[in-house]
Amino acid sequence: MNRHFLFAAFVFSYMLLQNINLFAQTGKIEGTNITFTLPSDKWVLKVSERSQGRSTNAYIIEPAAGSKEEPPTILILVEKLFQKIYGNDYFLNKISAARIKPAHFYDKTVEDGVSMPLLNGRLCKGFDGKDSVYFACDVQGLQAVMILCSSPQNTFPKYIADFKSFLGSLKYGFQNENKPNISNTKSPSAAVNDAGNSCSYFPVVNGMKFTYMRKDMTGEHTVVESYTVAKDKTLKSGKVIKGYKINTTVANRNNTIIYYYCEDGSVKMYSEMPAYNTYIKEYEEDYSILPSDYNKPDYKKTPIWETEKYGSGKYLSFTELKDGGEGTEWTDRQVVNNNPVTISSEITETALSLSVRGKTYSPVLHVERTVTINYLGEDMELNTQDIYYAKGVGKIKVVEKGKDLLMGNSFTTTQELVSYNIPVK
Repeated sequence: MNRHFLFAAFVFSYMLLQNINLFAQTGKIEGTNITFTLPSDKWVLKVSERSQGRSTNAYIIEPAAGSKEEPPTILILVEKLFQKIYGNDYFLNKISAARIKPAHFYDKTVEDGVSMPLLNGRLCKGFDGKDSVYFACDVQGLQAVMILCSSPQNTFPKYIADFKSFLGSLKYGFQNENKPNISNTKSPSAAVNDAGNSCSYFPVVNGMKFTYMRKDMTGEHTVVESYTVAKDKTLKSGKVIKGYKINTTVANRNNTIIYYYCEDGSVKMYSEMPAYNTYIKEYEEDYSILPSDYNKPDYKKTPIWETEKYGSGKYLSFTELKDGGEGTEWTDRQVVNNNPVTISSEITETALSLSVRGKTYSPVLHVERTVTINYLGEDMELNTQDIYYAKGVGKIKVVEKGKDLLMGNSFTTTQELVSYNIPVK
């Protein structure tokens, strides 16, 4: 039986040996924060397996008595990863390992009547040499979920509506976290409160470099960022703002260009939203197919897919800081992947004296920030941040608390400044 994953052989061998026949109309993917609804009561749980940090569940429609037709399958696998990998790389790696020949990648929230409302989800439709499939995955941190909706090519049209219904039902369960409670003492000897000069708390200079220590769910590691002058950008108003290229050890932020604008009492940041083009880089010989398929076009070779990142021409604007004292508030609204996002900020403390990694900074501003997304018509809090800015330096400490979208677990990420170099203008 030529199935879709390297692990599939043991899954379907297990199906033949077990007599599990349970029905669950709605449920939660085991070990995650993703809920689902099965298309109808015809779908029954046929496999439930847990082994070596991985869980597998398979739902099928039982064939009629005496039927030799292979049943349609909704296969769900959750696995722990040994190292962090970006979702798109994981997605393409699994497609290649499973010998799936994608016919279409779904990049929009709703396309061709297919909807999979997972913010981090990837989805494609294809053919593995025997069955037609919808293959989806979602990766966050060191956890991944794979979903395979498949049936033989000749019966696939009968089950497309069921597969679309299942994919469209996937969503994250959410529960808002309280804001972080981080107390800092105002120093009686702190410098005069000049919070009205927000630009001085977020300087951007050609050649500046920062080294941070970051602690998150994967452990503690060093983050290095440097800024060099890049192309400028002209706003619709005709104003020209400076562009800076960021070189950093954080892969998804490396080589990005930001545009800095400090004027009229606000520190503004502009960034271009990325776009992606997935294409066939090369082919490799496929020796797993049956000899009878050798004469069919493109069956002898399996495509190796690659994704390139480029600028979309669409820009997001964000207010980093504003002039004002304690209680000063501002709001930014954006649309990301067709989902409205609201970023609410407030200056909660000024004129602080704060010690970070053995060095004391003063004066320091404390900003509390909340990021909320409107997901499926419901507002959900993604994270809260406590950000500390030192005059003449910039960010010296960030504490972020939120929900892991995939697992539903709470997380805390802390980033503290270790050293910096800001050239004199």
